[in-house]
Amino acid sequence: MAAAGAYRYGDRLVPLAVLLLVLATVCVVLAADVDKDYASQAKALAPDDIQGHLKLAEWCKERQQWALVCDQCAQILRQNPNHEQAKLLLELAKAELARKQPAPTASRPAGAPRAAELPRVITDKEVQILRRKELSKPDVPERVTVKISKDVIERFAQERFGANRQGRTQFMRLSPAAKAQVMLASSLADRFAAEIEITSDPLFFAEFEKQVLPVVTKGCATAQCHGGPEARGFRLFTGRKLTTNEVYTNYLILNDYKKDPQGKLRLLNRDTRSHSLILRYGLRGAPTGELAPAPHPVAIEPMYRGVRDPRYLQVYAWINSLRLLYPDYGIDIRSASKPE
Repeated sequence: MAAAGAYRYGDRLVPLAVLLLVLATVCVVLAADVDKDYASQAKALAPDDIQGHLKLAEWCKERQQWALVCDQCAQILRQNPNHEQAKLLLELAKAELARKQPAPTASRPAGAPRAAELPRVITDKEVQILRRKELSKPDVPERVTVKISKDVIERFAQERFGANRQGRTQFMRLSPAAKAQVMLASSLADRFAAEIEITSDPLFFAEFEKQVLPVVTKGCATAQCHGGPEARGFRLFTGRKLTTNEVYTNYLILNDYKKDPQGKLRLLNRDTRSHSLILRYGLRGAPTGELAPAPHPVAIEPMYRGVRDPRYLQVYAWINSLRLLYPDYGIDIRSASKPE
């Protein structure tokens, strides 16, 4: 009979503490192998390879890696929101994660911040809302492609210019993009906006995707900061190639986020542009004569060498193009349900 606190292995008694240590070491090694295999498989998948992501989600399910199942299902549902198998797998994974969630302890009190979840990806209809809002600056020349029916143009011209033939003639000579800008900037915008379809990125969003998002992704959207399952505060969409809807959702995430209820500490500060946290946290220290913001919650590598760094200047220039008034897009990306 084995002594208390020991386990018989063949003809020998192995102390239970030693056995538990061996088992723990094996578990750590197996977990590391799973992480390595998962990273290798995920890296090889294209964003739109739905079957590949589904196969990887099933692979994760077999190994009870429920957080990874959630990530793969979310990737599938971004491509096909109606994918039934991905929905079922996601519900199962969330239920398993909730079941295994430890009760609050003294080191993690109830209500303490948890890892940020990915918000829902905005719809095509909401992309149009953002494009219209940012196209309605008549002083910024645009080369977007737009679709406006002749009937809509005629109705707008009649209501906007009436008997003013000169104004009507000048309007009719404008390019489709310029017509859309005039219509969206007018007092009749609420009545005609929905009938204007913008099929390419306005300058505002083109610059965001090409000049701002790559800097942010490299500096802020790492797994340890705002780009992985343990992201705090907010979590950005990352990947080799984001969809247009994901790019626009990332903009909304940055635009909406604030660290304080008063909204003085914002990632994109329209009142004092240089105080935007996306600029301040990217510097090693505050510019001379300015107060530094509260320390970043985790240690991060500075994104900029200083205020003359070309990356700092291009992000600052984009922030400087923001409207002074915070726009009300009427889009809630925190909601799990999609608007009609």
